[in-house]
Amino acid sequence: GNVRQLENAIYRALVLTESARLMPHDFPQIIAAAKGREQARQQSGDIAVHGPPIHIDQQPPPLQNHAGADDNEPGTDRFISQNGKILSLAQMEKKLIAFALEYHQGRMSRVARDLGIGRSTLYRKLKQYELDLSKQNNAA
Repeated sequence: GNVRQLENAIYRALVLTESARLMPHDFPQIIAAAKGREQARQQSGDIAVHGPPIHIDQQPPPLQNHAGADDNEPGTDRFISQNGKILSLAQMEKKLIAFALEYHQGRMSRVARDLGIGRSTLYRKLKQYELDLSKQNNAA
């Protein structure tokens, strides 16, 4: 498992890097995982459970947004639909691609590189999810 993940990370970095030498920023998935573990460790002391117990067969209530929270903040709210159900992987993928397009102002090479996919895969997913490139500033 871990060896295969490392091989994949190195392969992805080799394919996507623009320099002759691999640097830490060429491994964003490893950096993100390390930051996530540290953040979880720091926040684990702040977890509190409120409310009555729920039977395992009951539907949990929809999550409420925290005061001041928005879609750009880390948290679980962005994974929950309006009706309180968890978003599907396809829905999350569509949201992530749309975010990356906006973030990189339609620069397809950068979008594909950050998402860890090829440009042809990115174009296929744009068509699949009916994402409109004309809304992006510098579509290229």
